[in-house]
Amino acid sequence: MNTREIEDLLRSYEGPQPRPETTRAVINAAAQARPAQPAPKPPTAVPRRRRTVRILRWGLAAVAACLIIAVILHFRPSHAPPSPAANPPIGTVASDGLVILRDGKQHPALPPETLFVNDKLETRKRADISLADGSTIRLDEGARVDLREPLEGERSRVALAAGRIFLRVAGGQGTFVVAGSAEVRVVGTSFGVQEKEGQTSVNVIGGSVVLQSDAGSLTLERGQSAAARKGAPPDRTTVDPNAAVIWARDPTRFENQPLANVLDWIGRNSTFRFEVSPESLNERRVSIAIMDEPMRQIVEALALTCGLQYAMDKDDVKIQK
Repeated sequence: MNTREIEDLLRSYEGPQPRPETTRAVINAAAQARPAQPAPKPPTAVPRRRRTVRILRWGLAAVAACLIIAVILHFRPSHAPPSPAANPPIGTVASDGLVILRDGKQHPALPPETLFVNDKLETRKRADISLADGSTIRLDEGARVDLREPLEGERSRVALAAGRIFLRVAGGQGTFVVAGSAEVRVVGTSFGVQEKEGQTSVNVIGGSVVLQSDAGSLTLERGQSAAARKGAPPDRTTVDPNAAVIWARDPTRFENQPLANVLDWIGRNSTFRFEVSPESLNERRVSIAIMDEPMRQIVEALALTCGLQYAMDKDDVKIQK
């Protein structure tokens, strides 16, 4: 209760009015009984030296953080360097396992990174690329390939420096060229190429190719193989193309699939072609796992499993009920 409130209370008293000295004594007693309010503390002044040290510490910490971020950004490995402006795109990476050498810098390539003319490719494991014309190339582990600028009349040019590759070349205008010790020229086909110790070997799965050296050329059809060296004409070989490209085949499992689907897969992945009577395919369903067995063995086991008669003339198979 403050002094004004005490005086109002005394004036409102309806009994005999106290004397002035009594009123002053009551007011003084009330004031002394009221708890004293603590005086507000003045703000603690931080010494100028301490403030300066604190500011310097925060400033140095911020500068250090910026430097660390800059170093991390500068030395962070780049998985996709800028595309070369002078070189046109030629395709894309379709699987991991590739290392690209571009403009003198090497980096691992991950799908779907764009590939450009003059890119050099190396494989750490089997890997795939897709080209702009719809063709695909599978590279075996250890293969080295350069994507070259096509010459006049060509649509694609691939230089095989070492190792083996398997190609499915889409049909189209212009020649698709694989250059090694000799050149393989195709329009649309599937085939394997190996470059080893100065020799280019070719194994044709479908279509036809021309194997050409600086001493001559040779046309190869489905199921045929040949090899060529510099300074010597190409020679046919007795290599079985199916065995030569078995490394490029994916393990496949068919579960209760129509027989026609299985035969179609075999036809796309081997030199075998089928002539099948319609009644042999009616309601025929197959469950089979295809790994790395010879394709001829798979064809024979398939016919026997389905209880069908078959006759083979090299790679041409006739199946009937």
